[in-house]
Amino acid sequence: MIDLNDIEDARKRIKDHILTTPLTQSSTLSSFSRVPVYLKLEHRQTTGSFKLRGAFNAVLQLSQEERRRGVVAASTGNHGRALSFAANACGVNATICMSNLVPENKVSEIRQLGPGVRIVGRSQDDAQEEAERLAGEGRCLIPPFDHPAVIAGQGTLGLEIVEALPHVATVLIPLSGGGLASGVAAAVKSLRPAARIIGLTMDRGAAIKASLDAGRPVQVEEFESLADSLGGGIGLANKWTFAMCRDLLDDVILLSESEIAAGIRHAYAQVREVVEGAGAIGIAALLANKINDLRGPVVIVLSGGNIDMKLHQRIVSNDEEWLRMGFMRSTTILTEHQLRKLVSLDLEAVRCVEEAFRTLATKSVVMPPIFRLDIVEHRGEVDVKTAYVPGLDGFAIKISPGFFCNPELGLPSTNGLIILLSSKTGLVQAWLLDNGYLTDVRTAAAGAVAAMRLARKDSSVAAVFGAGMQARLQLQALMLVRPIREARIWARGSSRAGKTARELSAQLGISVTACKSGKEAVAGAQVIITTTPADHPNLEAQWLDPGQHITTMGSDAEHKNEVEPQAIARADLYVADSLCQTRRLGELHHAIAAGAVAEDQSFAELGQVVVGAIAGRTSNSQITIADLTGTGIQNTAIANFAFARALAAKAGTTID
Repeated sequence: MIDLNDIEDARKRIKDHILTTPLTQSSTLSSFSRVPVYLKLEHRQTTGSFKLRGAFNAVLQLSQEERRRGVVAASTGNHGRALSFAANACGVNATICMSNLVPENKVSEIRQLGPGVRIVGRSQDDAQEEAERLAGEGRCLIPPFDHPAVIAGQGTLGLEIVEALPHVATVLIPLSGGGLASGVAAAVKSLRPAARIIGLTMDRGAAIKASLDAGRPVQVEEFESLADSLGGGIGLANKWTFAMCRDLLDDVILLSESEIAAGIRHAYAQVREVVEGAGAIGIAALLANKINDLRGPVVIVLSGGNIDMKLHQRIVSNDEEWLRMGFMRSTTILTEHQLRKLVSLDLEAVRCVEEAFRTLATKSVVMPPIFRLDIVEHRGEVDVKTAYVPGLDGFAIKISPGFFCNPELGLPSTNGLIILLSSKTGLVQAWLLDNGYLTDVRTAAAGAVAAMRLARKDSSVAAVFGAGMQARLQLQALMLVRPIREARIWARGSSRAGKTARELSAQLGISVTACKSGKEAVAGAQVIITTTPADHPNLEAQWLDPGQHITTMGSDAEHKNEVEPQAIARADLYVADSLCQTRRLGELHHAIAAGAVAEDQSFAELGQVVVGAIAGRTSNSQITIADLTGTGIQNTAIANFAFARALAAKAGTTID
């Protein structure tokens, strides 16, 4: 069994790598419970959870040979993030195995730290099997809980509790595999033998509770839970935590999903802390009066704060019926005016769209072909786009009319709306009456994503074809990701180009000039953006110079064509937002029809570049082209993004 000496040694080893997190009294919980209640704010740890303690203690004890081979682990999220962080800090490669039940926000956060991530099966047992297979190939296995170094590292939290509150009587601690509970119990009971240590877990698939009841480690079926960090088995060959929890814990208590949700809400409303379900489970137990013979002072460990913010916003702003049914029976109407206040063309919008492309490359997205209705006599068209993304609460259907004679009538050329429906029930969640605003934002954001991956990092001069809304927004978006100091505008209407150039100069604070020809605009520009509904090429292949990047986004119908087909053949790298679309209605469609490229020639998609499966720009001399036709997944992403912000701001009109 891990003892006090092991834990004290661990603290000396990791002290320069972790935070000593605060212990603060909660007046509301103290008043409610009639005993002093303190909160150990471990969710403020560097990686958002206590797991960093055990991860660093394990990695710092690796031999040079073990470091060379790299580490591997199965994780529900927090251990993977902590191990990745600790491994990076020590120059060690890490591979994290996770099940499909792990929330996407936790998977994405781990990927951003750089390790390999493998999604395996529907349970942590499946992920653990994959981790063990990789360990058999040579990697060093560092499990999330059943490991002496990990347990000792987590036990350092117990030392901090007793030092800050020597007379602690009760510790309420989240319980999953038992690494945290074992380590903290070993530390606290060594220093304060009379203290009670109570483990808390969810009532859906709690393996540790079932194992303790059975007297041996057992497997259980896993379920989705607000306390997702507490999911997973403890391993039938458990060597450490089962016995330590059996011998050191005074009780194990189960909490329902609605009780856990109440804990999350209380933490946010009364304590002003954003915590995940596992982190709020101690608060939940107090509020539900689940602790028999409660003795104070009480310490509640807020173990982690890595919760998906969309989920958090739903929990803190909706009632128990939503948690029970997984949807809201009401629907929300949001106007363009309200949406403009909620969503701006900024880096958060760019990240939202970038994540959509990442998802398109890594998940089984359902995205049917675009439906289009043409109204030729009024130069009008209506596009309908949609996509279902596994893991998102809602999917969007966008209806987008484009009537390109409207500016002559003093009307915008595009408008429309987005309908957001529940992915679970198909019920309408929201009507986003954006008049094309969200489409404008996500289209410009897609241009920024393309520029981030394909344009030279030192790009300072841009050429924009067109003088409409997208011309303005594409330049604004480009300036978010590249150091643009000069822009040129070319449009068929010279007076309109001049007006747009003057207004953009004033708005953006850079030199923007109107050019007499497209060739003049392109000369010397590092980034070229085409935004027109042209049906004959505006941009000629012979104008292009090495190092230039072209983003074309006007050719979203079969008859539209902004770029000469030979430009596609000349490019060193052509990237589509969706190849099945650009082969049918993008610039690639015209290049194939003209014989400039072969019909079966292989090309990249932007999502593949975003996830690193295909390299983007690799030299400053390459000519790169991004062919953006607009995808349904972008609409679903921006609609969910806007709706989450509306819920947080309590914006919109709700009707039953």
